[in-house]
Amino acid sequence: MHYKKQRELKTYLLRNRSFVIPMLNMRPLPPIVAVAFIMLSMIMTNNYSIYAQNFIKTWGSLGKGEGQFNGPTGIIEDFGGNTLYVVDAGNNRIEKFTTDGKFIKSWGSSGSGDGQFNNPTGIGTDLTSPGNVWVADAGNNRIEKFDSNGTFITKWGSSGSGEGQFDYITGVAVDKSGNVYVAGVGNNRIQKFTGDGKFITKWGSFGTGEGQFYNPGRVAVDLKNGYVYVADMAGRIEKFTGDGKFIKSWGSLGSGDGQFRSPSGMAVDLAGNVYVADGGNNRIQKFTGDGQLVSKWTNLGIPGGGNVHDEIDIDVDASGKVFVVDRDNNRVEVLIATGTS
Repeated sequence: MHYKKQRELKTYLLRNRSFVIPMLNMRPLPPIVAVAFIMLSMIMTNNYSIYAQNFIKTWGSLGKGEGQFNGPTGIIEDFGGNTLYVVDAGNNRIEKFTTDGKFIKSWGSSGSGDGQFNNPTGIGTDLTSPGNVWVADAGNNRIEKFDSNGTFITKWGSSGSGEGQFDYITGVAVDKSGNVYVAGVGNNRIQKFTGDGKFITKWGSFGTGEGQFYNPGRVAVDLKNGYVYVADMAGRIEKFTGDGKFIKSWGSLGSGDGQFRSPSGMAVDLAGNVYVADGGNNRIQKFTGDGQLVSKWTNLGIPGGGNVHDEIDIDVDASGKVFVVDRDNNRVEVLIATGTS
């Protein structure tokens, strides 16, 4: 074996001795099997190292206790940059954390009363400090508004296709004026409301044309410029003005750069860049506000902790940290917003 290769193999074995050394007590493997095993392990370790360069921390596990989750579906940071809210759908509650994962409190239970939920899906906050919180209560076809401590303020919505009605809400976002945008798959449209639920306007219909939707997922707002972005399950992102005028779209179904398979989460940073959680491709893609690919995260996984199986929602803070809700693993991941080009 070439000296350089010997040195690389020695370095690999030393770095992974906690995994390799126990194998010394096993029966010897045939040389070809041993070489193949080591090469595969190095490839797997390399995939994790790509992620580890951006990985900061993670928290959460399956359960009903403080800081545990059962199928989390949404995440948002308050605009003071101090706390995170996570939609714990399976437990029908909202959990509040510090941005480094320390549990603060939770609120909500299963039901249709004030402050209760039936499969909540999305969450938004406004620019006030401490901010108000709007929760997409999908199973009850309504939006509920709370203060930052979880005290119920108001609600609106019912099942149907009229103004202010919903047919399964998938996303909610709030602009700098406190207006609330709600995405719904059953009616394939976006509705815009005041912060207290007064209907303002709506747009969209079923289809794949400009301004149409094929099961819209998340909605996100560019706080600087007022643009509204919608993740459409047809494999594209659509961009609108705040009153619903179509500007452009990008993307298609697939796994190439700029393509999507189930774009399930979306966020816009203060510079106007758009981050898309491409759950079907197990990656995150970052774009300019006009749809040019900036960077991406692939082979997502925690060293020694498994892969990110379902990036259902994301949020980005002012310092460049990306918060990812990993629904299948019942945890929150924190990354640095660099990625690879």
